[in-house]
Amino acid sequence: TTTAAAHRRAQLLAMGDDDDAVSSTGSTSASIGLTVTGQPRKRAPKQHVPDEKKDAKYWARRLRNNAAAARNRQLKREQNGAGLTRQQKLEEEKDALQMEVFQLNTELENLKTLLATKLREGPAAKPAASKRN
Repeated sequence: TTTAAAHRRAQLLAMGDDDDAVSSTGSTSASIGLTVTGQPRKRAPKQHVPDEKKDAKYWARRLRNNAAAARNRQLKREQNGAGLTRQQKLEEEKDALQMEVFQLNTELENLKTLLATKLREGPAAKPAASKRN
């Protein structure tokens, strides 16, 4: 995960040092442990808990924390998956729009050519009106 964190840090730095920098998954730099400047947040140093202090309260807290960490990791996995799905949909939409632009440009060129041809020919000869008497 160290390389993933470094990669994410580089992405955030490339986006700028915005407080409002939001990734494609909707997470902010604060939610991934980075400060506004893109530096990792400072954590308190780990403190060893001696075995004699590991009572039922300690283990209950550890179990709750482990469950919360697992839920958080699962949520991140789901958000990343949803982000990829959204990215794929946007790429498909972009491709469809590019195809439409290409078709419209082709139609425009055809119409320009047709107009130029009509202008070169000059006004079309009008058929003589028949006289009825």
